[in-house]
Amino acid sequence: MLRVISLLPLLLACSTLIVAEETAPQSNEGQQFFLTKVKPLLKQKCFGCHGDGDELESNFDMRTRAGVLEGGDIDVGAVSGKPEESPIYQSVLRTGDLVMPPKERNALNDEQVAVIKRWVEMGLPWADGEAASGDWDNADGVAVLTSGG
Repeated sequence: MLRVISLLPLLLACSTLIVAEETAPQSNEGQQFFLTKVKPLLKQKCFGCHGDGDELESNFDMRTRAGVLEGGDIDVGAVSGKPEESPIYQSVLRTGDLVMPPKERNALNDEQVAVIKRWVEMGLPWADGEAASGDWDNADGVAVLTSGG
């Protein structure tokens, strides 16, 4: 009985690590990268079909990290830390069956593709409490609380 109890803290610590992996890594660098590079890109290239309005193409909601991970009709949108296994990254490469954005004229340039790859490699960091489709933009990626007055 004593041995089982002594293992309990270790088991709790391991389960905490597993749960932590399922949530976005929230470093300041990750949040800033999301706010300054990823969020504007998603708004420009993705939200027309996967974030704005009442109907989402392929039921893929890119307004939240959970939505990006779930992927809608394709079952998985992204695999945290693994761009080569992530449809969100593979689709912007435009080399496979799934090509996004679908119109060639809207294709991401090399720099934008690199942003998506880096974002997935970083573990898809997200800004705390930030719905990506909101109009909050700040070039520095630093949230500022004001009195509202």
